[in-house]
Amino acid sequence: MNRTLALAFLAAAWLLGLAAAYTEGSIAATLATIGFLGAASFALWPRPLTLLLVTLGAAAIVTATWRYEETVPTLPGDSIASLNDGDAVRYRATVTDEPQDRPSSRQYRLAVREAYVNGRWLEKSGQVLVYMPPYTTYEYGDLLLVKGKLETPPVLDDFDYRDYLFRRGIVSIVAYPEVSVLQRGQGEPWKARLFDVRAHLSESLSQVLPEPDASLAAGILFGTRSGISPDLRDDMSATGTSHLVAVSGQNVTILAGLMIAALSWLVGRRPACWVALATICAYAVLVGAQPSVVRAAIMGILYIMSIALGRQNTAAVTLVLAAAAMTATNPQIVHDVSFQLSFASVLGLALVTPPLNRLIERLLLAWPPL
Repeated sequence: MNRTLALAFLAAAWLLGLAAAYTEGSIAATLATIGFLGAASFALWPRPLTLLLVTLGAAAIVTATWRYEETVPTLPGDSIASLNDGDAVRYRATVTDEPQDRPSSRQYRLAVREAYVNGRWLEKSGQVLVYMPPYTTYEYGDLLLVKGKLETPPVLDDFDYRDYLFRRGIVSIVAYPEVSVLQRGQGEPWKARLFDVRAHLSESLSQVLPEPDASLAAGILFGTRSGISPDLRDDMSATGTSHLVAVSGQNVTILAGLMIAALSWLVGRRPACWVALATICAYAVLVGAQPSVVRAAIMGILYIMSIALGRQNTAAVTLVLAAAAMTATNPQIVHDVSFQLSFASVLGLALVTPPLNRLIERLLLAWPPL
């Protein structure tokens, strides 16, 4: 077993440990996972070295389980959630992300700093999801004074919306509160600059393309949906084409291919690969580092490195390494629907495409000549 496969084996063991932790992290599930890994490994590769790999894999499983449990979010004592479902509350909070447009509202994600309780301002923590009218124009880094009723996110019949938000740090929702801007520019300078660059690029598209082409192009290239008209958004939902404005592996693949093709004749194939690698990293950050983009970026980086270093690479191995890298950084990302769908779709393609290609080749060979 070469080093790449050994690394993929450990990455798969890590993912198995997360799967065990996903089932409430019981000791029985962890031990059963270790037993399954050992039995499957010796059955497929009965070698003395397998014992070492299984031992390392067992350590990876235990570490993954511990890491998952350590990152499970909890409510601190000063959480703003303690004021949920009561009277209207005044609090100061900072806009932490770009607004998300909905058909009849605009959502803002706020990080709470202080709340006015019992006649004085007290430090509070936690994030709040605020619903505002579509025409509001608050920006990242704005410090706001908000007055509204904090509500606990609901648990729907077919979806635990409360848990979904809680794992993202959001503990309260507020519908159409009174808001005033206290101060601007309170966010991270690099993040504010990133949003400015993205907005500038979207504006440049609007200057050279008519609507709705410009908004659609901005959505496809940068994942920006704020400019897409409600009619076009409804049409895309009705035709099942909403995924076109979701930045994914297609964008990364096209970008990497263009960079390598354009620069290979000028600086050589290997230097072009390194330039493409840096470009992919910059693009992933530019579009917001969504789970699907990060997955595609990691897979693209590993694939480009294999080309530059002259190593063999397969989609399945790259997918496992990408999933392990993302979950090592944030184990709770396994609850993210976009993460699940992104890896499930690529895994399906990785498993189905090779046998399908072989079947097509056999049919073509067996087809009688014209």
